[in-house]
Amino acid sequence: MTDKADQQPQQQQVEGHVPCEEDVLEAIFNPNMPFGSATQEPELHGPADAKEDTEEEKRMREKERAAIKLAEDQKLDEALAAFSELIKENPSRAAGYNDRAQVYQMKGDKDSAMKDLDYAIEKCELSTKVAQQVYAQRGVLKRLNGDTEGARKDFETAGMYGNAWARHEAVKLNPYAALCNQMLKQAVDKLSGKAPEAQAAATKGQNGDHTTSTPSS
Repeated sequence: MTDKADQQPQQQQVEGHVPCEEDVLEAIFNPNMPFGSATQEPELHGPADAKEDTEEEKRMREKERAAIKLAEDQKLDEALAAFSELIKENPSRAAGYNDRAQVYQMKGDKDSAMKDLDYAIEKCELSTKVAQQVYAQRGVLKRLNGDTEGARKDFETAGMYGNAWARHEAVKLNPYAALCNQMLKQAVDKLSGKAPEAQAAATKGQNGDHTTSTPSS
């Protein structure tokens, strides 16, 4: 959600922790992301992070929360109209495009969602908290569309802005990392006696495949 407080490195959840409203809404708006997705200290900082909340910004956030509630109640057409009105009022505010893209995703309209995310990234000033959401969401869409390399780059960027989940996804999509992991696994298996040759020999022994020697004449 774009109305939560500026992100801080998130502490691990402890037993009995009750997720805050923002986590619940983020889980609804981002079904492809883990509940209460973790953040970490960002390497990149958006230029708008230090901007003070004005009365106008507070008013926009209040209307944004109302639109989010509509989406939570599955009133998607009403939510879409509400976010479109917010964008009309402030067309340079990236959060509006990110939120509307999430509603488009909930409606199954991936093309419209992608257009909003592209516009937010290319035309709007991104704060750290919005940037990590926008790039991660676009990465999910690109992966769904089969653009693995594009998804990996967007996940990497979201990770640099502090989205730990996106950084993890970027590593998973890195072919070199996958190759290194495979080679490491093979090396560990070999050292632990689980190399293919050792496994084959063990299986042969377990099956009782013994040869009987013939006495020489």
